[in-house]
Amino acid sequence: MGQTDVSYVSRPVWWGYKLMAKKKSKRENVWLECSQCKERNYRTNVSVAEGTPKLSLKKYCKNDRKHTAHKIRRK
Repeated sequence: MGQTDVSYVSRPVWWGYKLMAKKKSKRENVWLECSQCKERNYRTNVSVAEGTPKLSLKKYCKNDRKHTAHKIRRK
C-alpha cells in the first residue's frame, strides 16, 4: 500500500493567510427634512465626495399629506 495524500484535510479556506480589513465607506447617513413643515421623515446615505451636489427629492410628507421637496439635514 502506498502513502495517502493528506492535503485534503479540512481546513478553512483562509488558513495560513492574513485576513484583510474592509475599507472605510465614503458614505454618510443623513436625514431628509421636509421643506415646508421641517419634519425629518426619511433616512438615507449619501456619498461624501467633494463636489457632490446637494440632494433634493420630492417625497411624501405624512404631516402635510402630500408630496413635498425634502432636503438633506445632518444630525
